[in-house]
Amino acid sequence: MNKENVFEDDPPLPAPIPESPLTKDLNEQEKIEFARLLKKKMSLNQRADALVALAKMTDTKRAPVGLRAIQEINKITGISQDDREETAPMFVLPPNTKVAIMTETPEE
Repeated sequence: MNKENVFEDDPPLPAPIPESPLTKDLNEQEKIEFARLLKKKMSLNQRADALVALAKMTDTKRAPVGLRAIQEINKITGISQDDREETAPMFVLPPNTKVAIMTETPEE
């Protein structure tokens, strides 16, 4: 592999998912039980239906709250591995890389 080309390297591993605020005070057994109860009360099919309903909402008050609730449920039950605050870097540069940016103002 050519180490000069940063686009040929493997992408970096995603950052670990921060724990849900809903489960941070629970011990491991309680977390397992909480995830089991969530799966029992709202199946994967029901969550998909809820996401579709949220996607169709134009109400700016309810839609974000419902979406966040579904994201938390998915995080607790282990379905979702994404964190909405975490974005992938646009560029991954090798260590000790120096970048220079030149700007030019066009003449009027």
